[in-house]
Amino acid sequence: MRILLLSRKGQRRFGGLDSVRNIQTQKAIAIALVLGGLITGCTAAEDLNAETEVSESPEFFFYPTGSASSNLPVFESVMKESGAGKPNHDLAESIKLLGETGFSIEAITHTAVESKIGASVDSVSLAIAFKGECLIAQFSETWLTTTVAEELASGCLIGEVVKASLETEQQN
Repeated sequence: MRILLLSRKGQRRFGGLDSVRNIQTQKAIAIALVLGGLITGCTAAEDLNAETEVSESPEFFFYPTGSASSNLPVFESVMKESGAGKPNHDLAESIKLLGETGFSIEAITHTAVESKIGASVDSVSLAIAFKGECLIAQFSETWLTTTVAEELASGCLIGEVVKASLETEQQN
């Protein structure tokens, strides 16, 4: 074993033993490291074999006395779960699930799902009037977006709209 002795100047320059000045401090550091390693070792051994549970679908709650913004997560979740933004989406299913969640079906409006000549439209807008605000979902067969906006004097959507009903047999 080769021992290299450094002068005081060399020890300061290369981080010699001057940085830890006494043996008691060295012992305290060693004990803290050993105890820390033991504690960490005990807890790490338990966690290594544990499998973490990841919720596939997070739970969102409807707040009847809350604002539209506080209900946006549940609104978006219901729209996704009912297939909005995917091919062959059944608008009546979305309306039914929104009603089951607690939203008023009478407060739901949407744009037409067919053009005046009977062709399928590129996208649909669905809105729920909720305490002076609007929960709005716009979707096609490939995308879905949701937002909250202030309710207008004419309602939540502009243009020709349809009042929602459970009898709606329309698909997008």
